[in-house]
Amino acid sequence: MNMKESLYNYYIQDHTGMVLYNASADEIVILQPQLAKIYIEYKEHPEIFKEKHLKLFTHLCERGFFVDETLNEVDNLIAKWEKQDNDGVYRIIV
Repeated sequence: MNMKESLYNYYIQDHTGMVLYNASADEIVILQPQLAKIYIEYKEHPEIFKEKHLKLFTHLCERGFFVDETLNEVDNLIAKWEKQDNDGVYRIIV
């Protein structure tokens, strides 16, 4: 299965490492500086990422930071919202 980086990944990085958040899965992962460097370097090349650090890549896949490349994340998220809220009204908080 080919993977891609999730559209919903956000991160904050400094000299102490990185906090990585996936808004779709509502997951947080904290990476040490050397793992943060691997993430930044290979996030757009999941096949290489997997070769460089299988354990980290697997962990990130399990938590939704990388998803199947055929997955339409937008449709998936809308379906998830519809399932949670069946009244048919979408709410956006700004």
